[in-house]
Amino acid sequence: MERFRSVVRECFADYRGISTTLYFCTRLEAPNVLRYEPSSPDRPEWFHEHADAFNCPSATRQVSVVAYLNDVAVGGETVFTAFDYAQRCEKGTLLFFPSNYLFHHLARPPESGPKIVVVTWIHFGNDGKPTYLTVPLGMKRDRDFLLAEVERNPTDAKTVFDLAHSYFDSDDFANARKWYARRAELGGSAEEVYYSLYRLAQAMANLGEPWPDTQDAFLQAWAFRPTRAEPLYQIAVHYRTEQQYQLGYLFAERAAQLPLPDDDIHYDRDIYTWRAIDEQAVCAAWIGKHAEAFALCRRLLASPEVPEERRRAIALNRDFSAPTMIEAAAEYPDALSGSLIAGSREAEVTVSLVAGPDRAAAELTLNSFLHCCTDLSRVGRFLVVDAGLSAQDRATLQQRYGFLEFVDPGADDEAAARLGRLRNQIGGRFWLHLGQGWRFFAPENYITRLCAVLEAEPRVFQVGINYGDAVKITHACAAEQQVRRAPDAGRYVLADEMASGPAMFDAARLDQAHNVDSTESDRLQTASLDEVLCVIAT
Repeated sequence: MERFRSVVRECFADYRGISTTLYFCTRLEAPNVLRYEPSSPDRPEWFHEHADAFNCPSATRQVSVVAYLNDVAVGGETVFTAFDYAQRCEKGTLLFFPSNYLFHHLARPPESGPKIVVVTWIHFGNDGKPTYLTVPLGMKRDRDFLLAEVERNPTDAKTVFDLAHSYFDSDDFANARKWYARRAELGGSAEEVYYSLYRLAQAMANLGEPWPDTQDAFLQAWAFRPTRAEPLYQIAVHYRTEQQYQLGYLFAERAAQLPLPDDDIHYDRDIYTWRAIDEQAVCAAWIGKHAEAFALCRRLLASPEVPEERRRAIALNRDFSAPTMIEAAAEYPDALSGSLIAGSREAEVTVSLVAGPDRAAAELTLNSFLHCCTDLSRVGRFLVVDAGLSAQDRATLQQRYGFLEFVDPGADDEAAARLGRLRNQIGGRFWLHLGQGWRFFAPENYITRLCAVLEAEPRVFQVGINYGDAVKITHACAAEQQVRRAPDAGRYVLADEMASGPAMFDAARLDQAHNVDSTESDRLQTASLDEVLCVIAT
């Protein structure tokens, strides 16, 4: 193994533009088995053309590896046209070469019988972390070779494309602009023309060209291939940094609507999966579209695509809109309240809360929950523990919320005693207790998600709504490596302690958890959702 490391370092020495430690392989990409067949009358091509696909996931590839699984008597060579070199296909041979454009290669078909190879890629990085060392492209020797090729054949689109890449990757944006423009003029592959127009616009931006000219270049790239989001995203970023949020919003919204390309090679996956949405959310908040910004941020936080270092900033942006969401949820939902009816003791889902002595606090809890619980139809029964309401206030609540069923207070005013009295009133499996004085502000399928966690985790008896059992906005959400996922449950985490805030119980498991005869191994767990979705009224 040490000899292999030494050989790899030696081979790479010529292709490193700076002196730096080359960490050994931190990831070996999943191998692909390829089978090549001889040419036939209906497939007369002599070469199968290949080049390592370039996209964000593949951009950290450092070394390509081809392993030959069988001998091929005639044909089957791997041909590197830039070096006029062909490698014979011999069983057991391992072929290593740098994963960059200069090593574009062809697979010559065998004349008889199949040719079978295994292809994979080596990624280098820092102790296994996804901060890979990328091999610098565009070194002088490579550029000299490409310039000579272009001089020999000025219409060779691939060489012109590679030369433009070389200049761009070495931050020579003036020459990159020149050669990307030349590649666009040559036509041919629609994707390469688009990408050349896009990188030309990026080069102009890096050169500090007047913004109207740069924006026009980005728009020309988008107009040429309107299924691509990158130019619109770059325009949105510019307007957001210039604090022109309305324009930033318009471009980001359009970019975020475009799906990930199906067949294209040169694309930035992050723009399609989260960056454009992130830009839209930021701009939406600044122009007063708080409900939209809040929903977009929550959508991003639910995505595994978002890197952890960006997740906290998105949580901050989400909570920037929280005060507006809290106020919007406080309004009395007249039509919704009138449509609900009292349910039976055996209802599968029961919701309860504590009211009193302040009636207004109970109304805020009810109003905000009715507004935010988007699967309210799953609730079969609402119970209220009267904790000191006046007769008039109780009558007012009964009149405004006709679906409520009151539980008379007992002699013991402790929270545990109240929960015990409520438990005796629950006949169904799922019990969501909202507590006292809470205000919800995040629209969510609360019943579905909480029930789904309990279904997925047979040893969990309680699922809290707030991550960390928070009582106020904390600008936090669960880290991706911490969360679990299950159908309909979304992201959730296992917890160490029983939540004191709003939470759902599995009634039978709750009884088991309170069984003093349970052994340590029999003890059940708790869990919570991954965000803070309600706060205590102040």
